[in-house]
Amino acid sequence: MSTIIETADGVEITTGFLDRDLSKVALGELPPITIQQFVGYAALTLAEGVFPALDADTRREWTDDVHNTVRRVGALSLRQTDGVTEENIGKPLELIPGADRKAEPYSGNPFAVLEDGRSIGFIEPGDGIKHVVSSEDFFSLTYEVINGGILGWGARGTYPEVQEAAATLDTAISTQ
Repeated sequence: MSTIIETADGVEITTGFLDRDLSKVALGELPPITIQQFVGYAALTLAEGVFPALDADTRREWTDDVHNTVRRVGALSLRQTDGVTEENIGKPLELIPGADRKAEPYSGNPFAVLEDGRSIGFIEPGDGIKHVVSSEDFFSLTYEVINGGILGWGARGTYPEVQEAAATLDTAISTQ
């Protein structure tokens, strides 16, 4: 269920869920991140750095995708939740280690919108930017993870953080 993304320098990296483990997300050569932190940081990066700069056509297309996601994951409205903030992403999480690679708790946002406004840097703490991907590929990755991959979340539902991230994206793209 992982996804291959081509970086700005032409290297293909593996992203998305690690095999069938929906509790952590691969970020190329960076350590895997918990899904709770991934969706939180990705939602903030998109809401604060990417959505404000979207052209009208892309905004319409992505708005439809975000609205579909909200329906799919049963997202709470932001009136029912605090939404995603940097403070609540950093709260202690229950890490669910897999058989191969344990998810690392990130102490800060591993994503940054670069100066061109169209690229996202994947940042390795202490080492700087490790990968650069297009905002379109980053949105697609975020969309896939929030939606639970190809099969979706199923009858068990999803994490509350996924619902909060979907609500944050919905509010941000609808009010830009």
